[in-house]
Amino acid sequence: MSSKAGIEDIFENGGSLEPAEIGVRSASTFNGFCSRHDTELFRPVENGAVTLSRESVFLLTFRAIAFELFTKRAALKGVPIQRELDSGTPFFIQAAIQTRLHYSFEGMKRGLADLERWKDRYDIALRQGDLSDFSVYAIEFDDVLPVVACGAFHPEVDFDGSQLQILGRGSADFDHVAFNLTTLNGVSVAAFGWLGGSDSQVASFVESFKRIPNVEKATAVIQLAFEHLENTYMRPSWWRAMPDEWRNFALEKFRSGIGQPDAERGQDALANRPYPFSTVGVRSTL
Repeated sequence: MSSKAGIEDIFENGGSLEPAEIGVRSASTFNGFCSRHDTELFRPVENGAVTLSRESVFLLTFRAIAFELFTKRAALKGVPIQRELDSGTPFFIQAAIQTRLHYSFEGMKRGLADLERWKDRYDIALRQGDLSDFSVYAIEFDDVLPVVACGAFHPEVDFDGSQLQILGRGSADFDHVAFNLTTLNGVSVAAFGWLGGSDSQVASFVESFKRIPNVEKATAVIQLAFEHLENTYMRPSWWRAMPDEWRNFALEKFRSGIGQPDAERGQDALANRPYPFSTVGVRSTL
């Protein structure tokens, strides 16, 4: 199941965001690279036994950044079409829709500029084989989690509830982090990757995650995916078996992640973890 597929059906659902089922092939396919380059570049993290290392996490991070760039470019191309969808509605509705689209468009343009800058830096690191500026923290769980996800974002708040960055203020650069929650060698792996050292806001973000007790880390990464990453997929049986209260909480996270006005991200967005989505333990760390 995918929250992204639910976004595509949001109008049919009367504005309600509900994850929708999607085929495994659709969930695992990213068409941002040609087949040959995709196979050659990502073979170390897709074929056979995969070593959890700085190099393998870099490849996962590179693909997450490329995915976000590909998606942002596609979203911007769709804005002119969206601007015509309110044709025939009352003026006050058109004004509200166009205002929201304007701010969304400006935000996407800023996001695209950031992503292109990030991607250029990762391209250089890849070509030169120089990972000296690449930081990583990853954990290997001792079982498979019911959620997979990947993407990149600006961390605004950390897992302790502290404010890290206030987005939309001025033209300053913001720190970014790529996050992958995937399966390697038959178990789930959560990996953070970023460019920058220990003095960055991302480093503070990751340090707050490290302080979470190991038994709570599975829940924390699942909630992180719900809160920040559109490219998130869940096991249908797990989703349907959740109590309604848990599922409604997850839906609030999805809505916050796509910027719906009735679900603004609070400072405790990651610190408040009332429901144990998973109690799978941690096997090792990188």
